[in-house]
Parts: sequence; structure tokens; C-alpha cells
Amino acid sequence: MLDKSYLLPSEALGRIVDAIPENRLSVERLKIEECYGRIAASDLISSEYLPAFSRTTVDGFAVSAADTFGAKDSSPAYLTLKNEVKMGAAPDFRLNRGEAARYRQGACSRPAPMQR
Repeated sequence: MLDKSYLLPSEALGRIVDAIPENRLSVERLKIEECYGRIAASDLISSEYLPAFSRTTVDGFAVSAADTFGAKDSSPAYLTLKNEVKMGAAPDFRLNRGEAARYRQGACSRPAPMQR
């Protein structure tokens, strides 16, 4: 195991750089539909945020904090599951006291409005 010869990082980098051909690929301007399997010549920067809303990063539930006050393992808060917000969607409903909504990963993170 000790009889292997290892390269210094600088020497390894030199070998990699030497292996890159001098005649680089030419740059072409193409329609997006023609770019499959191609390599971008420069960074692509979107002119807008996609999606245009904040998303949830994990599955979870929207609840009113008041409905869960004092809840614990031995005395859970029971809520009615009213609706679900799926990936890419925003809530189109209102939550009443005692209700909860399931949020899937990637859903619009704007909370469902609560009725007062």
C-alpha cells in the first residue's frame, strides 16, 4: 500500500491543464430548444426569480399558534385538516380556529389567512 506513487496537487493540476486542448470549442448562439446536450459558454442568469414566490422547503402544517397552546405528548391539540397546498400552488382558502392545512414541499410559503 505504501509503494504507490502520489502526485502533489500542483503537479496533478498541471497534468490536467496540459490535457486541455489548445483549440477550444467555438461559441455558438442557439435557440433554447437546440441546447440539449450542449455546454454553456458562460453563466446563465435569469431576469426573474423562479418561481416568483417563496417556497416551503419541507412538508408541514399551517396552524394557529393559539390552537396549539399547551399541547404536549400526553395532551395533544386536535385540529381538523381543512385543505392541502401542493407544490407550486398558493393557498386559496382561509383557515378558521381549530383547522389546519397541510403544506407540501415546494408550495407557496405564504400562510393561509386565518379568519378572526
